[in-house]
Amino acid sequence: MKILKFFLICILAHIQMASAQHSNDPQTNNEWSFDEQDAVPDNIPPPEGIADANRPVVGVKKVLVAVVNWEGENTLDKSLIERHTLSTDPDSLRSYILAASKGKLTLDGSVIAFTSGPRPELCKSGSPMPLSLATQEGAKAAAAQGLDPANFDFLINIISCGGYGSAYVPGRIIGVYGPTKSPHVYKHEFGHNLGYQHGKTYVRCQKSGDTVTAPAGCTTVQYGDTGDTLSGGGTLYPAFNRWYSGWLDPSQAKTINVSGLYHLGVLGGSETQLYLIERPGSPSGALNYMSLEYRQPTIFDNFPPTDNRVTGIWVRFSTKASSNSNIINTQLDSTPETSSGADPTLQPGRTLIDDEAGIKVKVCTTNHTGATFAVAVRGETLPSCTPTTDPASTALPF
Repeated sequence: MKILKFFLICILAHIQMASAQHSNDPQTNNEWSFDEQDAVPDNIPPPEGIADANRPVVGVKKVLVAVVNWEGENTLDKSLIERHTLSTDPDSLRSYILAASKGKLTLDGSVIAFTSGPRPELCKSGSPMPLSLATQEGAKAAAAQGLDPANFDFLINIISCGGYGSAYVPGRIIGVYGPTKSPHVYKHEFGHNLGYQHGKTYVRCQKSGDTVTAPAGCTTVQYGDTGDTLSGGGTLYPAFNRWYSGWLDPSQAKTINVSGLYHLGVLGGSETQLYLIERPGSPSGALNYMSLEYRQPTIFDNFPPTDNRVTGIWVRFSTKASSNSNIINTQLDSTPETSSGADPTLQPGRTLIDDEAGIKVKVCTTNHTGATFAVAVRGETLPSCTPTTDPASTALPF
């Protein structure tokens, strides 16, 4: 099979320059700009009888991290890479996945070091981003240790070859092509392995008073979602991604089919963390939703308590493709009157109208325990924001 060589492009000159003392600071990671091509399509069909081999991803998964230095070089620091990936460091990939999955997915395994031959010509010029070369070198490293890559669920192969990284989406193989000072690239590329595509954002939507209309009339831009590690952010994966990966219980993720008042708990808590409102007109076999989540500060984002991102509801238009195991989020910038991308949430007193889907959403109240909002479906009248108990909702469709 001919392997396409795709890559991740950072605004900074090298991937290691994107680090900071707190690598998941939302402002730091908002400087990243990703190229669609760092997500390499995996055309290998799932095993027979399994419709979606990439969901759920739970339990203990074995990861082999291969650190390959070229002959006579010591560019890659095994101890630092181990800290960034499989260690118990609070900011490691392992800790990040434990937090995002709330303990439902644990990454375990080995970090091995290997010295290969002389630096290849391919890695002497520019930034070739060779996923196939990294995979081959990782296999050599495994063989030298008496290990079989087939016995591991995920492979992270690291070589020095121009910087940046790429991964199969969905899949089990990641390539990183230079030293990093932050674990961000591993979190981003691991998200691709889980089936997460790069996110987008609806900006410059129509606004009248406290009402925003979307997605009709909005402009779509790539990335810009500081609440999505696959879209330039540095915090934990969005609720829709966690649900797709099987990390939310049925009581924590619900669909809305009836107009009324609803309560949304804090993402990562025990209450309902995700509401989905199905939008009509999805392609055959695809699923198209408006997804709603509510966040409070965590160690992975460090949002101030008065930050827009923890005082309003995140609105995304979320899709699961019919042809493969991919999902994609398009964030709504609910404050189109500002030029900032760091104030995207729908604030209390504001209303979203989705005329295409006949959906209206108004945020009633928010506090540190959750958010209350009113929803109208099928073009019905929006309920008023009056106190009510959390209504029952239907189970997820799949």
